[in-house]
Amino acid sequence: PGWMGGAAAVSDRLAPEEKERKAQEVQVCHDVLKIFHGGIMLMDEVDMLLDPLKSELNWPMGLKLPLDLTDGGVGPGAKERMGMRHRLPFHIFDAIFVAMGPLRPGEGPPQMTGPFKDRHEAKVCLESLVGKVNAGLTQKALQNTPHLVIVSKAYYMKEMLPLLADWTALFLDRHVTHAITAEELRTFLKERKASSSVAKKMKEA
Repeated sequence: PGWMGGAAAVSDRLAPEEKERKAQEVQVCHDVLKIFHGGIMLMDEVDMLLDPLKSELNWPMGLKLPLDLTDGGVGPGAKERMGMRHRLPFHIFDAIFVAMGPLRPGEGPPQMTGPFKDRHEAKVCLESLVGKVNAGLTQKALQNTPHLVIVSKAYYMKEMLPLLADWTALFLDRHVTHAITAEELRTFLKERKASSSVAKKMKEA
């Protein structure tokens, strides 16, 4: 009702040109919201954005539970499974850093830091990856400034992904071989798809 100062009362007090201007403002707001709903936002400084003490973008609710693959669970092998969420990416980074070569002129080639220095397949995998990185830089499929950057996704998928899958499998072998075979694991990593039976085994692993 008008006596309560509702929308009708405000509208009655607006001049025709003011009504037109307000309608244009509403249309602009509509267009902005449409962009928000259909666009993609890139946000930097994720550590700040996800800090519940400094940002409202991440406000934890409910019980405090460990993230996936951080807790080793119980039973045999629990200690080895502890922190796999963080150890696996570092294992993959290890191969990338070795493949990138010396950071400064005159330095020797980087050495792997993981527990696979005595594994022949690990050495063969890294040597092959070094060759693919050098070839990719020559072909302009990769660049090494400011760090290793994939320029050609096709080159990465064909030449590098199979080697990185083999390298990743070295880390995962001892954790999942009781559930799936080494060949199933490598096929799963390389093709990024699996049969329903293999997918079920992976979840159980």
